[in-house]
Amino acid sequence: MPSDWIRQEIKNPVGVNKSLDPTDVPDNVWNDVINVSFKGGKVSKTQGYAQTFGTPSGDPYYLLTVIRSGVLFWVYPTLDAIYRTEGSSHVDISRTTGGAYTGTPVDNWNGGVLNSVPVLNNGVNVPQVWEYSSSTFENAPGWPVGLQAKIIRPYKNYLIAMNLTVGSVLEPVSIQWSNASDPGFAPTSWALNDTTSESGKAFLADTPGAIVDGRPLRDMFIIYKEDSVYSMRYVGGVFVWQFRQLFNDVGMLSQECVAEFEGKHFVVTAGDVYVHNGVNKQSVIDNRMREYLFSSIDKAYSTRTRVVADHGRTEMWIYFVGTNSTSGLCDTALIWNWTEDTWTIRDIPEVAHISYGIVDPQTSDNWQDDPLSWNSDTTVWNDRNYNPSKLSILMASPSDTKMYLVGDVSTFDGTTFTSRIEKNSMYFGDDHNFKSISSVTPHFTGDGVVTAYVGYQKLKSDPITWKGPFTFNIGVDYKIDCKVVGRYISFKCEIDSDGSWSLNGYTLEGNATIGSR
Repeated sequence: MPSDWIRQEIKNPVGVNKSLDPTDVPDNVWNDVINVSFKGGKVSKTQGYAQTFGTPSGDPYYLLTVIRSGVLFWVYPTLDAIYRTEGSSHVDISRTTGGAYTGTPVDNWNGGVLNSVPVLNNGVNVPQVWEYSSSTFENAPGWPVGLQAKIIRPYKNYLIAMNLTVGSVLEPVSIQWSNASDPGFAPTSWALNDTTSESGKAFLADTPGAIVDGRPLRDMFIIYKEDSVYSMRYVGGVFVWQFRQLFNDVGMLSQECVAEFEGKHFVVTAGDVYVHNGVNKQSVIDNRMREYLFSSIDKAYSTRTRVVADHGRTEMWIYFVGTNSTSGLCDTALIWNWTEDTWTIRDIPEVAHISYGIVDPQTSDNWQDDPLSWNSDTTVWNDRNYNPSKLSILMASPSDTKMYLVGDVSTFDGTTFTSRIEKNSMYFGDDHNFKSISSVTPHFTGDGVVTAYVGYQKLKSDPITWKGPFTFNIGVDYKIDCKVVGRYISFKCEIDSDGSWSLNGYTLEGNATIGSR
């Protein structure tokens, strides 16, 4: 073999970096990807998704899960009603007095579960609670007349209402909390001057930004403003809560732009993504994917950006309305794996909300729906109807009137999708001489058909000229023969989702120095 022959092996290429110049990105990091996942030094296709729970009774805008008498329900509000499903039937559980809800797509549903009581709020109507003693949602008891809250979250035995409107007066830096509630019941008082109740109110006015959202973190409730972050700790007594400013140089972009993992919060701001533990914070996107994220979000719908944690796969999904969206609904997810410390990008259907929880569609547990006779039926009546190990991502699409379950399926709701990985402008430590690449050996396992391209540039500033397509059959072919000459070499693969594959590296072979022309 000639002395100038090269064999350049790229081992375990994982993650993507779209912030740095392509020549500055390490060889084992991709420059562009779509619909792939990274785990254990390998890249593989992303999970697909499929419709679940049948057809909803309305367009779902939010998802909340709760267990009642051993039955797991997913609750989903539309703009004017609230429904629940256990997987087979869909039941209207809207309030019976007060009329239909009057929120719009701009009035984001939010809430949570307090002592087994689901709480929903759209910022327009009286907050809704589904107590154990009721078969439907009802107006929150004791809610003050004329009060509106953009956000309501549960914490300990209390409900925390934030970014208030009192009558017609906006109070974007105010919060109000209820008295403590008993299990199975909602709080009964929001009074401000009742010495028998712990309910009260506070203003966080050290910085001018409005309150955006709040979430528990260990023994604290963290309140996020547009420009700062506060902690709220229960101390009891006259003051009830202690407030302290944690950070005055970061805040939060929009509602639900935070998720908890391993005793920390992952937060999206108007220009950064950071992780903090209540004391220290650190950007996890700087010099990696910051420019991509904030240039890809449609500025008209930036407040629809959300975050959800997939704890089973140790992933944080930032899902947002992309600049190519025509619906104003989220259609793209930028995903950070916190154990691998890698980023990736994937397509999602047009969704308003994504949640994580037990998704285990079952047949109806109603007595009249059981097809077996009394003597032949071995199932336990009124037993729980779900498998608690089936934790998954569930997506709500109001434009499709569907709920989608993310999992190990090979399509996007029946449609084949394409995964792409791309590495650009490699020069192997020599940006002076030309390289002549004669073959690429991709280290695929599994099955499927790859459409590959090998590219070159004479100058760093030149656009990439691609040679191909080259067809590579996983499990059949060994290498891709090509003839590409340039100072900078690129490689990309496109793989349809029909197969099941993974890649842990690739090798380029050719002549290392054939002049500098």
